[in-house]
Amino acid sequence: MDTVTKVTVTVPSQLVRQLREGVGEGRARSVSAYITEAIEQKLDRDDDQTVLGEILADHGEPTAAEKAWVVDALSKIYGKAG
Repeated sequence: MDTVTKVTVTVPSQLVRQLREGVGEGRARSVSAYITEAIEQKLDRDDDQTVLGEILADHGEPTAAEKAWVVDALSKIYGKAG
């Protein structure tokens, strides 16, 4: 396991309640684990945005047809249009 560092953060009370409920329902083993997973997901999305920016810089904006294809493909996966 990686070394861990204890930090103090300020979080709205409602989110803390929801975090604790989630832990109580078994969605995470602890509040720290829940927050760690959320941070990891955010960092992954940030990396994805960086890659997307590089692709757009190299190849330009997608055409209307390409955008329509993506919306169609995602709606088949997630059952709704974006």
